[in-house]
Amino acid sequence: GSMKRSAMAWLIPCGVALFFMALYGLTAQRGVSWQDSGLYQMRVLTADLRFVFGLALAHPLYIWMGQHFVGGFAPEQAFFALNWMSGIGMAVALGVLASVVLRATKQIWAAVVAALLLGFSQMGWWLSTIAEVYTWSLAFLFVEIAIVLHICSVPQQRAGRYWLLLALVNGLHASLHNVALLHLPIYAALYLAANRAASLRKHGVMGVCGAACWLLGAGVLVQLFWREWQVTHDLAATVRSWLFGYSFEQVVLGSGNRVSFQMTLMNWALAGVSLLNPCWLFIAWSRKPALVPRFKGVLLALTLVHALFWVRYFVPDQATFVLPTLGLLAVWAGLGYASRTWTIRTHLLVCALILTCGVGVPLAGAWVLEQTQWVHRSRTLPFREEARYWLIPWKQQEDSAARFAAAVAERVRDGDIVFADNTAAGPLVASQALGKLPAGVRWVTDYTGESVAQQQALMREKARVFVVSPVPGYAPHAMLKEHHFEPDGVLYRVR
Repeated sequence: GSMKRSAMAWLIPCGVALFFMALYGLTAQRGVSWQDSGLYQMRVLTADLRFVFGLALAHPLYIWMGQHFVGGFAPEQAFFALNWMSGIGMAVALGVLASVVLRATKQIWAAVVAALLLGFSQMGWWLSTIAEVYTWSLAFLFVEIAIVLHICSVPQQRAGRYWLLLALVNGLHASLHNVALLHLPIYAALYLAANRAASLRKHGVMGVCGAACWLLGAGVLVQLFWREWQVTHDLAATVRSWLFGYSFEQVVLGSGNRVSFQMTLMNWALAGVSLLNPCWLFIAWSRKPALVPRFKGVLLALTLVHALFWVRYFVPDQATFVLPTLGLLAVWAGLGYASRTWTIRTHLLVCALILTCGVGVPLAGAWVLEQTQWVHRSRTLPFREEARYWLIPWKQQEDSAARFAAAVAERVRDGDIVFADNTAAGPLVASQALGKLPAGVRWVTDYTGESVAQQQALMREKARVFVVSPVPGYAPHAMLKEHHFEPDGVLYRVR
């Protein structure tokens, strides 16, 4: 009876979380990573909560969590630990997803199918094997949805503390990733709809208490906000830093930024790989289950907001921002699956199909791209096979960034200057933070802040000067115009 249902409500989500925690631990990248992941590894190892791109890109709660998590591992395991931490975040997200679908539908198999569909999706699995913030952001989103489901299921006179809990969790989420701010208008609309008869005094008290809980959850971010305001003495600029960072306002707002259609199509195609599974079609039946109308409305609003934000967020790593949308679609797929009656054999076949697509589609896609040579980059990174790197989600044997950093360590010495784009700088500065590269090597990249004049002065230094990729877009224009380059291992010597 009720005891059995209560046990299942815990056992199924916990089983899902433990399964994926093990899977992502086995398939996590073992060493240092390219791009932002390498920079996150460096920031955790150097306790850099702030970084240099503005508060929107600080993600201080993620860095704080990484510091405490990596402390339980030996130094040589630090990179693996931070990569696996992403997988643990995704496992938590999948456990909460299973709990939400189970509670909404009362069907165990619907919860399992929804979790497997998201957990074996290409982008979900891929981001669970490298150091990234997106998986933990998804975990917070699902916790918020679980709280909303509870709020919509109980009488409003008993929901007060859950509204405050929702504010606290969203504040924590905002300290990890400010995509959490997209949810606040939706929750405010739900509160007003659910408490139409409440007095202005009650609205005021709940507003103040909710704001206090949100600020408490966002405490580490609030502290950084205060420090930046004290330095700049410009509240408007600090708010812009918090909302957009220093250089992403036009991209976030979609106002006047130049869009590369080739880059956008590549990002949409990469994101679309996660949808190459016929089981996503269960979404078509998601209108059938009898849900609390307000919960369904919130779920629909969150899905539309995240989908619209993602599809017009034109940045080089746009594909990775599809994860919240995938997560919400998995909820709808679980609801749709619950609307039909299936045999045990059909349940098992559906699970087998999800697993087959999760493994087979990336392998087939990588094979096709390798055979057709469709992937053309303006520069190639040492040791990295582009098609397999972007399509194959399991990364336990992908060590191109680690091999690159080791090869650079053989070439450079204290006093050298290396110009590196952010993709290549990530593994280099992270390896230096762990003591695997000479401490006296100076890196020049987007985030180190040198002006054009300062970069030109460095090129004329008597010290040895190297560049990772002497091609447009990856090296300073003045360097390409005024110097020539001599291959030196995996680097180029600037002459």
